[in-house]
Amino acid sequence: MQTDGLTLRVKQAQEKANELDQINRQKKLEVQLLSQEIQVSNQHTLKAQRQNDFAFNEFAVTKSKLYDVTNKHEQARIELMQEIQKLAECDQVFIKYREQTEVENQQIVDCRQIIEALCNEKFQLNADIKELGQQKVKLTEDRLKLSNEQLQLEANQEKLKYQIAVVRGKMQ
Repeated sequence: MQTDGLTLRVKQAQEKANELDQINRQKKLEVQLLSQEIQVSNQHTLKAQRQNDFAFNEFAVTKSKLYDVTNKHEQARIELMQEIQKLAECDQVFIKYREQTEVENQQIVDCRQIIEALCNEKFQLNADIKELGQQKVKLTEDRLKLSNEQLQLEANQEKLKYQIAVVRGKMQ
């Protein structure tokens, strides 16, 4: 939102600069025309100076106009420089915000990379948990199988003991 205001101010300043450039061109043309007028007036003044003082007064009026135009041109130049200064200040603010935005964007990228790494780690841990669960089931099955085999062996051992006892009993 601040960028819109800044863009508007930059646009307004550019329009003002264009307007001042147009005024400057017009004033330069006026100055050029007035300079030509002064030259003509000077020629007439030199010729008419011997004849009457009226031409001299006309020259003074023209010179006054030139002075006024020069003053207006100088004022326009000062205003243009002030607008350029304002634009430079706006540029500095814009650069500051752009740099701040770049830092924040980099922080977002860093956070996304951390999140992605954590998600990958979570996925790996879930896979490890699943594998450990499968190993647990297999170990439980193996334990049950070994327990059954142990019971079978114990039963067979008891049977053999009984048979040995029977054979010993017969041998006696």
